[in-house]
Amino acid sequence: TEMEGALGLAQFEERHNMLRKRKEVAHYFIRTLKKFEKYLQLPWHPKHVSHAFMLFPIVIKEGAPFTKSDLVFFLERNQVETRDMMPLINQPFYVKLYGNLEPKYPVTRWVNRNGFYIGCHPGMGPKERQYITKTFNAFFATLPKKK
Repeated sequence: TEMEGALGLAQFEERHNMLRKRKEVAHYFIRTLKKFEKYLQLPWHPKHVSHAFMLFPIVIKEGAPFTKSDLVFFLERNQVETRDMMPLINQPFYVKLYGNLEPKYPVTRWVNRNGFYIGCHPGMGPKERQYITKTFNAFFATLPKKK
């Protein structure tokens, strides 16, 4: 509609500022969650490539002493919203068209079963970012310490 078009154009004019803020939020999470890299795969991209960070992707690494469900349920119980990843080959349209392709793509299977997103929107201020990082710290504090 004309109204939707007007809203879209207004947001388009703000795109540089919105993308800058999303990147700021994402880089904060990359810095503050880096200490958990033994268990979490955080986003990475080459310096010559830009990333919009519509969402912040996290994948549980193989051998982690917890499951995706353990971490996601902890985050959700503490008011940190998450979203499952759903690789393209798992989209209902493609499954209907091509069948279940997931067994042919083990990395896609791993991401589908162990990946999720947290928010990364431009309105997320320092207070919200710190709360999310604090919640991750609290989760990792619950894990048994290795001797």
